[in-house]
Formats: sequence, structure tokens, C-alpha cells
Amino acid sequence: MIQFGPFTTDNNSCVFRVWAPEKKKMFLTLVSPFEKTIEMEKVDGGYFMLEVKDTGHGTRYYYRPENEINYPDPASHYQPEGVHGPSQVIDHNRFEWNDSNWKGIPFNELIMYELHVETSTPEGTFEAISCASLECSGIFRHYRPR
Repeated sequence: MIQFGPFTTDNNSCVFRVWAPEKKKMFLTLVSPFEKTIEMEKVDGGYFMLEVKDTGHGTRYYYRPENEINYPDPASHYQPEGVHGPSQVIDHNRFEWNDSNWKGIPFNELIMYELHVETSTPEGTFEAISCASLECSGIFRHYRPR
């Protein structure tokens, strides 16, 4: 199975992978902890891949197709500066779980909602979205917390 989004390795590196089957070239633009643009390798299935040493948790980056502008990672795990800012690598192994007794939500009670941030509020930002505004729009009308 192909892993989407960046993932850290045990040797202080990060593997970046993006799917862009119609592009001939793709570049990784690192913006933190250091600035550098590196051409990625085109691999099977329309993917581009690159392993970069001395990167990992906290590294901020963009992808830049040939002759285009920088774009955030469409499979990003974190966008600390919003949907147009650089993506940030998250090492999920660093998280200390403390909810081992949580059993999840029964599937028949699960609510999934796809929200397009840019068109959901006049500001087009994560900060402008609130549960109150979602409730007013009817999205949570039938939801009853336990």
C-alpha cells in the first residue's frame, strides 16, 4: 500500500511523495529548517518521490511542478499557516497516546462531512469556521452528543 503524505524514517530523514501523473517534473521546496529546492524522482504510477536527510518532524515544505508556483501538499498532515501556506511534516510516532480505553463510535452513529474551507466562510480560513456556524447551517441539526 502506498503511504500518502510525508513520512519520517529512523535515520533523521523524511520521504516525500506526491501524485502528479500529468507532470514531467516536480520539485520539493523546503522552507524550514533550511531553504532548498530539489528535483524529485518520477516513479511508477504517476508519483514523484524524494528522501531528504536532516529533515523530519517540523520541516516545512511545498511542491512545485515544473514552470509553476509552489503548492501545499494535497496529502498534508498539518497546515500551520493555513491552506495556502507551507505544509509541515508531522512524526506521528512522537505522539504519546493516553486514550487506550476509547472504543470509537458505532458506525451507524458516525457523521462524515466534507468541508471546503475556502468556500465555507467569507474569510475562507480555518479560523473563521466554528461549530456554531455549522450548527446554524443545519449540518449538526440531528447530532446529539452522548
